[in-house]
Amino acid sequence: MTMWIKRHQIYSFFILAFAISWAIWIPVILFVSKDGEFHPLLYIGGYGPFLSAVLVTWIAEGGHGLRQCMHAPVTLEGTTTLTTSGLVGRFSTFG
Repeated sequence: MTMWIKRHQIYSFFILAFAISWAIWIPVILFVSKDGEFHPLLYIGGYGPFLSAVLVTWIAEGGHGLRQCMHAPVTLEGTTTLTTSGLVGRFSTFG
C-alpha cells in the first residue's frame, strides 16, 4: 500500500481527503444532527485535506520531508507571503 501511495501521491491525497472528511460528515449528518441543526463536529471534517496531505507526505517523504514541507515558505508572484503551518488555510477562511 505504501508503494502505491509513493507512486500515486496526488490520487492518494484526493482519495484520503474525501475519505477522511466524509467519514466524519456522514455519521454526523445521519445520526447526530437533528432537524438540520449545525453540529461542531462538522468543522472537524474540514481538516480532512490537511490530514490527508500530512499522511501522504509522511508516507512518501518520511519525517524529514514532512518537516521540510511545514517550514517551507509559500510564495505568490515571487514574494514570500506566508509560512505553511497547516492552520494558515483554515484561519484564512474565517477572517
